[in-house]
Amino acid sequence: DGIYYRIVDKENLTVEVTCKGDVPLEYPEEYSGVVTIPSTTTYNDTVYSVTSIGAGAFFGCSSLSGVNIPESVTIIDDAAFYNCSSLAAISIPGSVASIGALLSAVAAALPQRLYPRL
Repeated sequence: DGIYYRIVDKENLTVEVTCKGDVPLEYPEEYSGVVTIPSTTTYNDTVYSVTSIGAGAFFGCSSLSGVNIPESVTIIDDAAFYNCSSLAAISIPGSVASIGALLSAVAAALPQRLYPRL
């Protein structure tokens, strides 16, 4: 699906969306256009629930225009969407209980506000 994941909990089978490589901006522009995050992903024949968006996951993706986040996500970590200059729409479901630093500032600047609360 073109999305990178990191296993968070092998026992509870959860993953987070992350960036390619070890640090944000190692592979600039890895995400572009509208990204729809699925609620589950399969790795080595095991189905994992996507429960978070990791720190800096979309950091610096200047061609990213929108993100659709599933109800399975409960955490959006620090700087997840920092410096995404083309980001025009983001859907944040009510399931998100924890929002990291900088997301409020990013979301406030969006022309299309599709988030229920921040």
